[in-house]
Amino acid sequence: MYWVYENWRARGHKAVIHLDECGFCNNGRGVTTGTRPDNGRWKGPFPSPETARHVAERTGGNVKICRCLDQVMQRRLSNMELNYRG
Repeated sequence: MYWVYENWRARGHKAVIHLDECGFCNNGRGVTTGTRPDNGRWKGPFPSPETARHVAERTGGNVKICRCLDQVMQRRLSNMELNYRG
């Protein structure tokens, strides 16, 4: 599942797309100390990255993708390559 963290304090208004298993996301709970409501809010979960991106774009903030998604995509591509060779 995918989540969007809308933050209107850190370096301007932004919306970052995360995977639920990401350490920053933690299934929409944020890091261990939690998310302060005056900094931002979690939206989700969403079934697809496309849906999460649509929601992120609707916030009006600068849309970013967390590096957790880069890591997952690298693993998926590696697995696809191994399966193709195999």
